[in-house]
Amino acid sequence: MAPEVITALRPKNGGVYIDMTFGGGGHTRALLNTNKSITVLAVDRDPVAISKATELSKEVAIKSHKLNISQKVIPIHGKFSSVMRSIHLSGINFGTVDG
Repeated sequence: MAPEVITALRPKNGGVYIDMTFGGGGHTRALLNTNKSITVLAVDRDPVAISKATELSKEVAIKSHKLNISQKVIPIHGKFSSVMRSIHLSGINFGTVDG
């Protein structure tokens, strides 16, 4: 389903995207594989998934530096009911999310 998500979102440079069910990170990786300069907020309530998101965040930081692109993964541990506050606290302004 990740290819369909990428087609529907049409990621753009400088875009901010939220993966509300990070899980194993398939959709986040698909977004990153577009090689656009993007930020992905990786949200999940499962500590194992957040651990994976944290590792991916580190990998992306290294890749971005090597390729001279601006990609970022921001892990957010939480429930849907509190995610808007967590997103705002991560530095993302309301109304600036692209998908």
